[in-house]
Amino acid sequence: MVRMAKGKERFEILLEEIRDKVQLVSEGHGAIRQEMQEMKGELRQEMREMKGELKQDNVLLNKKLDSVHVSLKNEIKATAGILDYEIKEVGRKLEEHIKVPHGA
Repeated sequence: MVRMAKGKERFEILLEEIRDKVQLVSEGHGAIRQEMQEMKGELRQEMREMKGELKQDNVLLNKKLDSVHVSLKNEIKATAGILDYEIKEVGRKLEEHIKVPHGA
C-alpha cells in the first residue's frame, strides 16, 4: 500500500509539472499571438502610408508629364512654323532662280 501511495504521489507531482508546462506553453502562445497582431497592425499602417506616398508620387509624375507634353507640343509647333517658313523661302528662291535666264 505504501508503494501505491508513493506511486500516486509521484504521478500527481508529474501531473502538476505537466500542467505547469502546458500553462507556460499556453501563455507563450498567447504572447506570440499578441505580438503577431501588433506586427500585423504595424504592417497595415506602413502599407497605408506607402499607398499615400505612391499616390502623391503619381500626382507629381502626372504633373511633370503634363508639363513635358505641353513643352514638347509648343516646341513642335515652333519647329513646324520655322520649317514652313524655310520651305516657302526655298520655294521662293527657286522660283526667282528659274526666272533668271540661263545661257545655253
